[in-house]
Amino acid sequence: KDIHNMLKILKEYDIYTIGRIVAFKDKNFAVKSPEHSIQLKSGGTWLDPNSGNIPWINPFDRYVWDYNVAIAKEASLLGFDEIQFDYVRFPDGAKTYNKIAEFPGRNDRDKDEAIADFLEYSKKELKPYNVNLGADVFGLITRTWDDYPEDIGQTWILIGEHVDNICPMVYPSHYSTGWYNLENPNAHPYLVVKGAMEESIEKNSSMEIPPIIRPWIQDFDWAGIVYGPDKVRDQIIAAKELGIYEYMIWNPSNVYDPYAFMLTGKEKSATYPQDKGELDYREKSPADGAEKYLTGMLQNRYSYTYLMTPVADRVKDFDEFVKFQEEDNIKLLNFKVYGYEIDANDNNKANVSIYYKIEVKNGDTTEIIEKDDAVWQAIKELNIWKIKAGFHRTDGN
Repeated sequence: KDIHNMLKILKEYDIYTIGRIVAFKDKNFAVKSPEHSIQLKSGGTWLDPNSGNIPWINPFDRYVWDYNVAIAKEASLLGFDEIQFDYVRFPDGAKTYNKIAEFPGRNDRDKDEAIADFLEYSKKELKPYNVNLGADVFGLITRTWDDYPEDIGQTWILIGEHVDNICPMVYPSHYSTGWYNLENPNAHPYLVVKGAMEESIEKNSSMEIPPIIRPWIQDFDWAGIVYGPDKVRDQIIAAKELGIYEYMIWNPSNVYDPYAFMLTGKEKSATYPQDKGELDYREKSPADGAEKYLTGMLQNRYSYTYLMTPVADRVKDFDEFVKFQEEDNIKLLNFKVYGYEIDANDNNKANVSIYYKIEVKNGDTTEIIEKDDAVWQAIKELNIWKIKAGFHRTDGN
């Protein structure tokens, strides 16, 4: 209750303090100010059936933004080192409520645009307060793209652009059968966190100025599986091996076993991050990078080609990138990746040998081009292999 004294003691022990603010799942504000809540198209306030029929405040509402930022400023003045927005999203279950709910102030914008705009605004407003900004996000957005299919307003690269720390909640208990090729992800905390952090690093590698990755990890029992110090430590090690040294731990009772925070014998003799040799932090080779890039072209999976293209070689905005791809006069018909050779003078570069068959449209004419001895350069960017693609064309482009 005495927050001033609490912060004073924490500072004396040189403890980094984070002020958590529940951004949009704010029942008290929503009840008191229903006009700033998510509305029903039929009239009245929408209530979330997944959270005990409570209302949510509307993330498109600028008044709501100012309310949250005012709290953040107050917390900053109290002395917190970081403001962390939790529930910085729309409710889940969008497929159900999208049909009946409306969001005043939306103006045809996507939900992830609203969340990104809110964080950009918050960052700007908090700049004079010398405080870091963090955002808690669903664990699954380490993999998903463009807020699909969840439609909750969380897209990694949009959120990451406006925060210092991005905090995916990668609790193994929250993943269903099949994730990371596991029948029961909750029983394999090391593999879940490893897979999620690899995906996070790949997303970060697509950004000009990526945020720090600081995962939430699990310290609670679930479905008959006990999470003792060993399982907690496994998650910490999985992140450390990939060069991620910050983490936060969640236990609903706030009871933590100190043994979970002690180095194991194996850790004491190991070097972190792990040396992956010729592979990147997704344990992929330059040839794998080319495979993913070309698969993206063949299947119109633009997120693949976006991720596998060096940042300097493409536009930043993903929607603009997609537009360029759709307007390109090249259509990939077939390909094969033969292999790769690491540059003798630079381990972060490689040459990838490929075959491709493309269709090139030039006005009313169409040309089929096959090349069996193409060599593309791969570069390792933020520990992920990227591809500098180049097709031989006769149209001068």
